[in-house]
Amino acid sequence: LRTYAEVSGLADADIDRFFGDNAFGQLQRAKRVRDRLTHPKQLGDVTVTRADVLDVTYAYNWLVRFVSEVEKKLEGERRQDNP
Repeated sequence: LRTYAEVSGLADADIDRFFGDNAFGQLQRAKRVRDRLTHPKQLGDVTVTRADVLDVTYAYNWLVRFVSEVEKKLEGERRQDNP
């Protein structure tokens, strides 16, 4: 994701803002929830808590904002290249 942002030309400060906040941590926690549910090792691994749902919801919202920001940047560059 960081490379995607860098290649798009997103400013370092904007990249740091996305990856420095708690929402990126929630994305990492959401990935662990996904891993736990996809590859359960014990019965408790398939239990989904309220915190799990919130982490996944926040991570989804973070990812949508992140991709939207990168795509806006890329779209602006496309318009400059093809007036």
